[in-house]
Amino acid sequence: MSIDLPQLRHTGSALHRKISSISSRKEVSKMTQFDEDAALEAATNMFWQQGIENTDIRDVAEATGIASETLTLRYGDRQQLFAIALRRYVDRHSIPTFSRLSGAEEGLPAIEAHFESLIQRGETGPLVGCGCLITNAHASPEASRDDVNELLQSHHRQLCEAVRNVLAVAMTKGQIRSTLDLDATAEALTLLAYGVNLRSRVGADADTLRRAVATVIGGLKT
Repeated sequence: MSIDLPQLRHTGSALHRKISSISSRKEVSKMTQFDEDAALEAATNMFWQQGIENTDIRDVAEATGIASETLTLRYGDRQQLFAIALRRYVDRHSIPTFSRLSGAEEGLPAIEAHFESLIQRGETGPLVGCGCLITNAHASPEASRDDVNELLQSHHRQLCEAVRNVLAVAMTKGQIRSTLDLDATAEALTLLAYGVNLRSRVGADADTLRRAVATVIGGLKT
Protein backbone atom coordinates (compact mmCIF):
# COMPACT_ATOMS: atom_id res chain seq x y z
CA MET A 1 0.00 0.00 0.00
CA SER A 2 1.46 3.34 -0.99
CA ILE A 3 1.34 6.35 1.31
CA ASP A 4 0.65 9.80 -0.09
CA LEU A 5 3.18 11.77 1.98
CA PRO A 6 2.07 15.26 0.84
CA GLN A 7 -1.53 14.40 1.68
CA LEU A 8 -0.48 12.95 5.04
CA ARG A 9 1.48 16.08 5.87
CA HIS A 10 -1.50 18.24 4.85
CA THR A 11 -3.85 16.20 7.02
CA GLY A 12 -1.46 16.36 9.97
CA SER A 13 -1.08 20.11 9.61
CA ALA A 14 -4.85 20.60 9.48
CA LEU A 15 -5.28 18.43 12.54
CA HIS A 16 -2.63 20.42 14.40
CA ARG A 17 -4.39 23.70 13.54
CA LYS A 18 -7.70 22.30 14.74
CA ILE A 19 -6.21 21.12 18.03
CA SER A 20 -4.51 24.47 18.50
CA SER A 21 -7.78 26.27 17.81
CA ILE A 22 -9.66 24.15 20.33
CA SER A 23 -6.91 24.64 22.88
CA SER A 24 -6.98 28.39 22.32
CA ARG A 25 -10.75 28.55 22.77
CA LYS A 26 -10.49 26.56 25.97
CA GLU A 27 -7.82 28.94 27.25
CA VAL A 28 -9.96 31.98 26.45
CA SER A 29 -12.94 30.32 28.13
CA LYS A 30 -10.85 29.61 31.21
CA MET A 31 -9.63 33.20 31.34
CA THR A 32 -13.17 34.60 31.22
CA GLN A 33 -14.52 32.37 33.96
CA PHE A 34 -14.63 34.47 37.13
CA ASP A 35 -17.18 35.95 39.54
CA GLU A 36 -18.46 38.83 37.44
CA ASP A 37 -20.74 40.14 40.15
CA ALA A 38 -17.85 40.40 42.61
CA ALA A 39 -15.62 41.99 39.98
CA LEU A 40 -18.19 44.63 39.05
CA GLU A 41 -18.97 45.32 42.72
CA ALA A 42 -15.28 45.92 43.35
CA ALA A 43 -14.97 48.13 40.27
CA THR A 44 -18.04 50.16 41.24
CA ASN A 45 -16.74 50.75 44.77
CA MET A 46 -13.32 51.74 43.49
CA PHE A 47 -14.73 54.19 40.95
CA TRP A 48 -16.91 55.57 43.74
CA GLN A 49 -14.28 55.80 46.46
CA GLN A 50 -11.11 56.61 44.51
CA GLY A 51 -12.68 58.65 41.75
CA ILE A 52 -13.20 57.74 38.13
CA GLU A 53 -9.98 59.31 36.89
CA ASN A 54 -7.91 57.60 39.60
CA THR A 55 -9.07 54.05 38.89
CA ASP A 56 -7.98 51.81 36.05
CA ILE A 57 -8.18 48.16 35.04
CA ARG A 58 -4.98 47.32 36.94
CA ASP A 59 -6.44 48.65 40.20
CA VAL A 60 -9.51 46.48 39.83
CA ALA A 61 -7.35 43.50 38.91
CA GLU A 62 -5.22 43.96 42.02
CA ALA A 63 -8.28 44.31 44.26
CA THR A 64 -10.04 41.23 42.89
CA GLY A 65 -7.11 38.96 42.09
CA ILE A 66 -8.33 38.70 38.51
CA ALA A 67 -5.74 39.21 35.79
CA SER A 68 -5.98 42.60 34.11
CA GLU A 69 -5.84 40.83 30.73
CA THR A 70 -8.94 38.86 31.71
CA LEU A 71 -10.82 42.01 32.74
CA THR A 72 -9.81 43.76 29.53
CA LEU A 73 -10.89 40.78 27.45
CA ARG A 74 -14.29 40.77 29.16
CA TYR A 75 -15.02 44.48 29.59
CA GLY A 76 -12.69 46.43 27.34
CA ASP A 77 -10.86 49.51 28.57
CA ARG A 78 -11.37 51.54 31.73
CA GLN A 79 -14.00 53.76 30.16
CA GLN A 80 -16.05 50.78 29.04
CA LEU A 81 -15.73 49.15 32.46
CA PHE A 82 -16.92 52.36 34.11
CA ALA A 83 -19.98 52.55 31.84
CA ILE A 84 -20.87 48.95 32.73
CA ALA A 85 -20.33 49.59 36.46
CA LEU A 86 -22.45 52.74 36.29
CA ARG A 87 -25.29 50.88 34.59
CA ARG A 88 -25.11 48.22 37.30
CA TYR A 89 -25.23 50.92 39.98
CA VAL A 90 -28.34 52.46 38.42
CA ASP A 91 -30.07 49.11 38.10
CA ARG A 92 -29.27 48.00 41.64
CA HIS A 93 -29.44 51.24 43.61
CA SER A 94 -31.10 54.06 41.71
CA ILE A 95 -34.09 52.31 40.14
CA PRO A 96 -35.23 50.73 43.46
CA THR A 97 -35.01 54.22 45.01
CA PHE A 98 -37.11 55.67 42.20
CA SER A 99 -39.70 52.93 42.72
CA ARG A 100 -39.92 53.60 46.45
CA LEU A 101 -40.32 57.33 45.88
CA SER A 102 -42.91 56.92 43.14
CA GLY A 103 -44.97 54.60 45.31
CA ALA A 104 -44.74 56.66 48.49
CA GLU A 105 -48.25 57.37 49.74
CA GLU A 106 -47.23 59.69 52.58
CA GLY A 107 -46.30 62.52 50.22
CA LEU A 108 -43.85 65.19 51.35
CA PRO A 109 -42.34 63.17 54.26
CA ALA A 110 -41.01 60.72 51.63
CA ILE A 111 -39.03 63.52 49.98
CA GLU A 112 -37.74 64.69 53.35
CA ALA A 113 -36.66 61.14 54.17
CA HIS A 114 -34.90 60.84 50.81
CA PHE A 115 -32.80 63.93 51.50
CA GLU A 116 -32.05 62.72 55.01
CA SER A 117 -30.72 59.44 53.58
CA LEU A 118 -28.42 61.39 51.24
CA ILE A 119 -27.09 63.47 54.12
CA GLN A 120 -26.58 60.45 56.39
CA ARG A 121 -24.67 58.61 53.66
CA GLY A 122 -22.23 61.50 53.55
CA GLU A 123 -22.04 61.64 57.33
CA THR A 124 -21.31 58.04 58.35
CA GLY A 125 -20.27 54.73 56.83
CA PRO A 126 -17.64 53.57 54.33
CA LEU A 127 -18.62 56.12 51.68
CA VAL A 128 -18.00 59.27 53.70
CA GLY A 129 -16.31 61.79 51.44
CA CYS A 130 -17.22 59.83 48.30
CA GLY A 131 -20.40 61.68 47.38
CA CYS A 132 -22.74 59.94 44.94
CA LEU A 133 -21.42 57.90 42.01
CA ILE A 134 -24.03 59.41 39.66
CA THR A 135 -23.34 62.97 40.78
CA ASN A 136 -19.61 62.37 40.50
CA ALA A 137 -20.09 61.03 36.97
CA HIS A 138 -21.86 64.27 35.97
CA ALA A 139 -18.69 66.18 36.84
CA SER A 140 -16.27 63.73 35.20
CA PRO A 141 -14.81 63.68 31.68
CA GLU A 142 -16.68 60.39 31.17
CA ALA A 143 -19.95 62.35 31.04
CA SER A 144 -19.12 63.31 27.46
CA ARG A 145 -19.17 59.66 26.34
CA ASP A 146 -22.41 58.87 24.54
CA ASP A 147 -23.19 55.76 26.61
CA VAL A 148 -22.49 57.44 29.94
CA ASN A 149 -24.27 60.66 28.99
CA GLU A 150 -27.36 58.74 27.89
CA LEU A 151 -27.37 56.88 31.20
CA LEU A 152 -27.04 60.11 33.21
CA GLN A 153 -29.84 61.77 31.25
CA SER A 154 -32.09 58.77 31.79
CA HIS A 155 -31.27 58.72 35.51
CA HIS A 156 -32.12 62.41 35.79
CA ARG A 157 -35.45 62.00 34.01
CA GLN A 158 -36.45 59.05 36.18
CA LEU A 159 -35.50 60.83 39.40
CA CYS A 160 -37.43 63.94 38.37
CA GLU A 161 -40.44 61.81 37.50
CA ALA A 162 -40.30 59.98 40.84
CA VAL A 163 -40.05 63.26 42.77
CA ARG A 164 -42.89 64.74 40.72
CA ASN A 165 -45.10 61.76 41.56
CA VAL A 166 -44.49 62.31 45.27
CA LEU A 167 -45.18 66.03 44.89
CA ALA A 168 -48.49 65.23 43.21
CA VAL A 169 -49.46 63.10 46.21
CA ALA A 170 -48.35 65.89 48.56
CA MET A 171 -50.47 68.40 46.66
CA THR A 172 -53.50 66.12 46.83
CA LYS A 173 -53.00 65.85 50.60
CA GLY A 174 -52.73 69.61 50.92
CA GLN A 175 -49.11 69.42 52.11
CA ILE A 176 -47.78 71.83 49.48
CA ARG A 177 -49.18 74.87 47.71
CA SER A 178 -51.64 74.08 44.93
CA THR A 179 -50.13 76.79 42.72
CA LEU A 180 -46.74 75.09 42.44
CA ASP A 181 -45.43 74.02 39.04
CA LEU A 182 -44.82 70.35 39.78
CA ASP A 183 -42.39 69.83 36.89
CA ALA A 184 -40.24 72.82 37.82
CA THR A 185 -40.37 71.94 41.52
CA ALA A 186 -39.30 68.35 40.82
CA GLU A 187 -36.40 69.65 38.72
CA ALA A 188 -35.36 72.03 41.50
CA LEU A 189 -35.42 69.30 44.16
CA THR A 190 -33.45 66.97 41.92
CA LEU A 191 -30.79 69.64 41.45
CA LEU A 192 -30.79 70.19 45.21
CA ALA A 193 -30.06 66.47 45.66
CA TYR A 194 -27.03 66.77 43.37
CA GLY A 195 -25.88 69.77 45.41
CA VAL A 196 -26.21 67.89 48.70
CA ASN A 197 -24.16 65.02 47.26
CA LEU A 198 -21.43 67.33 46.00
CA ARG A 199 -21.19 69.23 49.28
CA SER A 200 -21.13 65.96 51.25
CA ARG A 201 -18.19 64.85 49.14
CA VAL A 202 -16.05 67.69 50.46
CA GLY A 203 -17.13 67.27 54.06
CA ALA A 204 -19.91 69.85 54.37
CA ASP A 205 -21.51 70.05 57.80
CA ALA A 206 -24.52 67.71 57.88
CA ASP A 207 -26.67 70.03 59.99
CA THR A 208 -25.99 72.88 57.58
CA LEU A 209 -27.22 70.69 54.73
CA ARG A 210 -30.29 69.72 56.76
CA ARG A 211 -31.18 73.37 57.36
CA ALA A 212 -30.76 74.18 53.68
CA VAL A 213 -33.00 71.28 52.65
CA ALA A 214 -35.58 72.20 55.30
CA THR A 215 -35.64 75.79 54.04
CA VAL A 216 -36.28 74.72 50.44
CA ILE A 217 -38.94 72.17 51.34
CA GLY A 218 -40.50 74.59 53.84
CA GLY A 219 -41.03 77.05 51.00
CA LEU A 220 -43.24 74.50 49.24
CA LYS A 221 -45.62 73.97 52.13
CA THR A 222 -49.05 75.48 52.49
